[in-house]
Amino acid sequence: MREEKLLVVASPFPIAGGGLRALRSVNEYSRYFNVHLYLPYGSGRYQNIGRFLGNLVRSGISIAGLSRLPKIVSHIDRVLSGRVSKVLIEQMYTFIAKSKIFVWDKYECVISLHEVIDSVYAGYTLSKLFNTSAICLLQLPPFYGSKERLNNIMRSHILWRKYTISSNLVELLSSIGTIAEYNIINTYMKKIYNHILHRYDVIMAVSRSIPYEMGGEWINKIYALDPGVSLDDEDLEIMSKIKSIAKEKERYIVFGGRPIASKGVIEALIVFGFISRRISDIKLIFTGSINDAVLRKIMHLCKKLGIKDKVLFTGFISRDKRFEIVAKAKLMLYPSHIDAFPYAVLESLYLGTLVVGYDIPALRFYYSGNPGVKLVREWDLEALATEAINILEKGIETIELPKIPSWRDTMNKEVALIRKVVETTR
Repeated sequence: MREEKLLVVASPFPIAGGGLRALRSVNEYSRYFNVHLYLPYGSGRYQNIGRFLGNLVRSGISIAGLSRLPKIVSHIDRVLSGRVSKVLIEQMYTFIAKSKIFVWDKYECVISLHEVIDSVYAGYTLSKLFNTSAICLLQLPPFYGSKERLNNIMRSHILWRKYTISSNLVELLSSIGTIAEYNIINTYMKKIYNHILHRYDVIMAVSRSIPYEMGGEWINKIYALDPGVSLDDEDLEIMSKIKSIAKEKERYIVFGGRPIASKGVIEALIVFGFISRRISDIKLIFTGSINDAVLRKIMHLCKKLGIKDKVLFTGFISRDKRFEIVAKAKLMLYPSHIDAFPYAVLESLYLGTLVVGYDIPALRFYYSGNPGVKLVREWDLEALATEAINILEKGIETIELPKIPSWRDTMNKEVALIRKVVETTR
């Protein structure tokens, strides 16, 4: 174990958003530094994380602390469930979270591995507490400088409410609330992040699309790993084995993201409705965790669209199994509005499956012109369906693997930057 001590703020769980990248980073850091892990309060929303923590502890990483929310928060959640003001209050949780430190030590650096406010704020406060340098790694844009992009993301949530709320009045009020919520929160969070991020010594991002989406001064202020996402040796080995077995494509489409509004779940179902009327024997498969209440609403929509018997939700499955599903798919449908450099698209290309998605910066910067990825304008559902049908009817075209650094090269660059910060602040 190295002498330099890192305090890493992260939720390094593959079941969490950005969790896989965080887990890989933590494991990589432990090869060069004495790593201590601090869990932000957002980690508490994920179930069954004990086994992941156990693996980290057994590998020599200690749990240095965590933050918790006061019990009154759960009461607020119950009272405000489903109301607009609940989201606004959630943004304030970070300022009332209570921190508990188990390991007091001389840390050379604090590094936050997520863009969410609980992690970013914790990294900032811990660096002040231990009087040390601080690095923030952004895996998504924490806010948007483009009004158009914000409106497109907001629209996906309005569409979700339109198709999952039975009352017209409630839907109208909810849509009005969503518009107010997004505009107020984005403005408010810009101010909060502007204050906190300027206190960090270094800000990194896993894609140049992140500072681009944030706009303004951040384009030049953030050091973008271009990209900071890649497939590790284990993934490449698994994919190679699966490709050697799964030689034949089966009659289904796989949805690339988590089944949530901002990943385009409703658009995918609507587009699949168009596709299934043209190609009757095709199916659509969703992978990833989904709670029962959301699943019931989605299946009700599937019934209204006449596709209930053609849509399958697998729930959480292993990466091996997901790779197998992707490898055998005719197509990956990826109408995501929020991304930096998606693993899903990269994995799909390596597994020999074409992708149809939106022309958002995260995909345009890295995949525009790639014959294996067809991009259409955000919200052009007709074009999305047309591209998908063309692929399904004409078969697989040549797939070009993107030219990106290896995981080893990416981590070498990241570790070198951390070491530089550590050395300059000693």
